[in-house]
Amino acid sequence: MTFGNLYDAIGVAPSEEQRVEEVWEQIFSLQEKEWVDFSSLENGSGGEIWITSKGAKVAKGIVKKPAVMPKPAPLPDVYTSYETGLRWLLQYLGPGHSRYSEALVYEQRLSENIARSRLHGDTETRRAERSEIISRLDELALLAVGKSFSELRDPTTPSPPQPLNVPVTAPSPLQALDVPATVAIPAGPSWVGSPLDDPEAHDNEKPCHEVELRGYRIGRYPITNAQYARFLADNPDHPVPHADEERARPYNWDSHARTYPEGKADHPVVLVSWHDAETYCRWLSQVTGQHYRLPTEEEWEKAARGGSPETRRYPWGNEWNPGYCNVQELGRNCTTSVHEFEQTNKSPFGVVDMAGNVWEWTASWYEPYPGSPHEGLHNDQFHRVVRGGSWHSDPQSVRISCRGRYEPDAQRPYLGFRIALDAGSESVDTTSRQKTIEQLEQADTSAQMLHSASQREESVEAIDRVALRQNLITH
Repeated sequence: MTFGNLYDAIGVAPSEEQRVEEVWEQIFSLQEKEWVDFSSLENGSGGEIWITSKGAKVAKGIVKKPAVMPKPAPLPDVYTSYETGLRWLLQYLGPGHSRYSEALVYEQRLSENIARSRLHGDTETRRAERSEIISRLDELALLAVGKSFSELRDPTTPSPPQPLNVPVTAPSPLQALDVPATVAIPAGPSWVGSPLDDPEAHDNEKPCHEVELRGYRIGRYPITNAQYARFLADNPDHPVPHADEERARPYNWDSHARTYPEGKADHPVVLVSWHDAETYCRWLSQVTGQHYRLPTEEEWEKAARGGSPETRRYPWGNEWNPGYCNVQELGRNCTTSVHEFEQTNKSPFGVVDMAGNVWEWTASWYEPYPGSPHEGLHNDQFHRVVRGGSWHSDPQSVRISCRGRYEPDAQRPYLGFRIALDAGSESVDTTSRQKTIEQLEQADTSAQMLHSASQREESVEAIDRVALRQNLITH
């Protein structure tokens, strides 16, 4: 193989004037990427090397190794192309574009991810988060400017002659939507509660009993601040998460700008009441055409434990493992990204973050189980059940069967939620989402749509009650 062929494989143009040392600068960079191995060659000697890509041999060449190895050429920052893509996307859109604010949210999330990766090193969790953000950016870029985010990351992409600045006349609710990912939970039996002789169990979670549930879907993660921000953008009169108490200060949103605390885009939203969670579900149902709701506590417990005969105490198994989730003993004393413990805090169905981080609202009233030994517990229709424990909890409180309760208007810095929907419903794909956008944009104004939604509120609540009754347990 000639030097010209080797140049082609390396990706530089062949030239008679180029010296052997210049070729080796390129090869040295390839070695840093584990694409070549020239350790068998002695300085000043010639030999054959293979150039590989992802473990597969793609080219070889006979080269002469310099007597003195040159200093390797510095590798480019792998994150630079992401910043290039963000810069081009914002420039293509312009501040007047109806998708510009959404792009700014993704810019903040991706910039924070890159900053953490540069400072502390890349991790599987950060790569997964970055992949999810880039997937959203690809979808946004294709719909808004007709180019994928990958195209915009290419430094040869020409800059736009001027921003598109599509006027914000009557934006669709879907234009700032981030549909939560969901996991299918099959129909069938599941164990709920704790055995009567369990020394760690509270009386309100006894006895252990088997229930039969219909199939449903549940959010893979708790709803995040970034997702809740899209709901608030469509509902400017709905109050932002905020509480006048010292411990709530790190989680309070800016009431004027209606923005979440810096650096917490992928943290679960907190300081939300049960009513806030219900309103979010109704909004998501309206803009997607699917019936989103809060899970019942039986649905929540099955998603965390698995179907019968599974009786595990924690989402990962029966034994407590320090460091597997965000609880008080971890020492964070705050919420964490919903992706941080994705590899350890995962249920048999693949539902993430169901132990610790935040307690999660359910649709269920706080009532005794059949045969409960809990004296004084009755159907008060006053408290809603919360599940999962939080960053403020001990290991006993993050057991799958542990039940908490709060009044529906409670707002706490460790209380959030995840969504559920009936079996057969899927998160909308790009095609159906765009179709829905086009249909909604034919409406006169967003205000009319919101007015229509307000008129239907009572009927939606009635549908919720029917769906919950149909999905409740059969003893």
